[in-house]
Amino acid sequence: PLLLAAVVVAACSSDIAPEEPQNPLFGPTDSDEPVPVEFRVSAQHTGDFTRATESIVTFTSGEAVKVCVSTDDGTTYTGYDFTAATTGQSVELNAPSGDAAKPYFPAGSSSTVKAYAYYPATAATTFTVQDDQTTDDTYKASDLMYSADAPQTITKGVAASSNLSMRHLMAQLKITAQAQTGSGLSVNRVLVSAKKSVTFTPASGTTATVTGDNGDIVALTAAGTGYILIPVQ
Repeated sequence: PLLLAAVVVAACSSDIAPEEPQNPLFGPTDSDEPVPVEFRVSAQHTGDFTRATESIVTFTSGEAVKVCVSTDDGTTYTGYDFTAATTGQSVELNAPSGDAAKPYFPAGSSSTVKAYAYYPATAATTFTVQDDQTTDDTYKASDLMYSADAPQTITKGVAASSNLSMRHLMAQLKITAQAQTGSGLSVNRVLVSAKKSVTFTPASGTTATVTGDNGDIVALTAAGTGYILIPVQ
């Protein structure tokens, strides 16, 4: 009986599947092993109602982007707070920590998910720009962005499909203020009167009617050039 048991164990231990081919970005592509969905995000500087072509601010390391992922071909979506891995105009995104907190591809080779994204990750169905946009942080908090060509199909093992190109939904104003030479006058601040809120539908990336009364937005506090973002009036 002992000899028979040894033979059975040996037979089972030799029945091991060959190692699956590995993709350096996405892991095994031809197996049913759980493969997390990875993303990269970049800001567009072309198209209507966008900020200027010159770089003003960038994604900051650790900053959150809301990525909504569907594993059932767009029937239902789950939102995840991915974060910028580095600082720049085009950056890799880190998935939420913990296996249960990140999205995975369905089992099988070449499986797909659908995804769309928006920034800031805290954007609500009523989005309001900041009252004072003279700093990078307050300007960026006013810069509502949405992934182009959404929902985008992401294919397991195809890194190029996971790049989310973000388009700007706000209108940008470039404002230059100059003190009158020799007059003794200086610029204290430049205010713009505009409607600050707009309805935002995350599932479609659309903005609709501006809401609320007109109010002031601080664009500059001294002579120079500044930018502010407002809903299309």
